Amino acid sequence: KDGRATLADGTIAGSTATMDQCVRNVNEQVDVSLPEAVEMASLNPARAMGFADRRGSIAVGKDASLTVIDEDVNVCLAMVKGEIVYSNL
Repeated sequence: KDGRATLADGTIAGSTATMDQCVRNVNEQVDVSLPEAVEMASLNPARAMGFADRRGSIAVGKDASLTVIDEDVNVCLAMVKGEIVYSNL
């Protein structure tokens, strides 16, 4: 409700931040470079979950699930397993 994730009694229950917002925030507010912020949101979680062999970076043989962003971290295109699921190009 109103951009906040809360329980019925109003207690904060989580976040409604999107991944692009998180990448933008760590880039701008914590002064992490954009490439490092993207790696923090992609390859590092894939490694932690044990599937960096399939996801988290772009390489031959990987799932081709990726998001294209511009320099301001606006989402331009999203692809899931090679299929474009969103594009504003």
